[in-house]
Amino acid sequence: MAPLVTVGIAFLAWDELTSQAIRSVYAQTMLDWQLILVLDGPEDGLKDVPPCVLQDSKVRVLSNGTKRGLAYSLNRISRHAEAEFLCRMDADDVMHPDRLQLSLLELINGKHDVVGSRAFAINDKGELLGRYREGVLPTDRRGYLKSNAFSHPTVMGRTEWFRSNPYDASIGRAEDKELWLRTWQTSRFFKLPDALLFYRIAQVINREKVKKTHEDNCRVLTTYSENVLERASLLSQATVKYIAQRALLGMMMDDKIVAQKYERLSDAEFVDASTALEASLRGNFAHG
Repeated sequence: MAPLVTVGIAFLAWDELTSQAIRSVYAQTMLDWQLILVLDGPEDGLKDVPPCVLQDSKVRVLSNGTKRGLAYSLNRISRHAEAEFLCRMDADDVMHPDRLQLSLLELINGKHDVVGSRAFAINDKGELLGRYREGVLPTDRRGYLKSNAFSHPTVMGRTEWFRSNPYDASIGRAEDKELWLRTWQTSRFFKLPDALLFYRIAQVINREKVKKTHEDNCRVLTTYSENVLERASLLSQATVKYIAQRALLGMMMDDKIVAQKYERLSDAEFVDASTALEASLRGNFAHG
């Protein structure tokens, strides 16, 4: 019998953060899942994957043979998924124990195509920082142009929807923004108010990734803007934001940029989130 949900994770190498991400899958309160891991690199990298993971009947491990990028890996996951519903996350994040259960209930009851959620922010050491700062789900084209809609690792949807609407592997670091802009008018999206993912924020920001993200975002804006004036306005706004970020990075003020990415929790919220994070990391794939 096919599982109810396929969880897909692309990874570059097996390390402690990948291990934590996988543990959080095993810690889910909803147990009817399949896990597909895609190594985005040479097959010899699979030697570092623990044998208990490779031998688990609920897990399928694939290799791209060479580095092909996240979008390629995600499309491959959707092709191999056995379940009706497909959940994605990044290999350095951690799922809240109730993520699959709550996302699945909303997908089914709300008859949505894709559901995302809010997220908590954690640092490189896995320490809880606060609630990841993000906007509400857009309601029009302009809103999708000016935002990323979802925190990408939080999304879960119908597998057939992802197969019918594959990621554009040529986009690079804006593959999610392009997908939402391409599909929002013909799809049913919903964002849960619950924070169901612990999103890891690097304390030292990768300058090259910032530059590439800006370039790819500008490509998407150029493609989906309706006229010259709108395109010029959107590109100008994106460039001003990028220049301001580069200025802070040039002054080695990474901590200031990081602090802008999350908001403080109340004491009660912090305790509840910390308890959930601890429970997520207690998942044991050695005895899955």
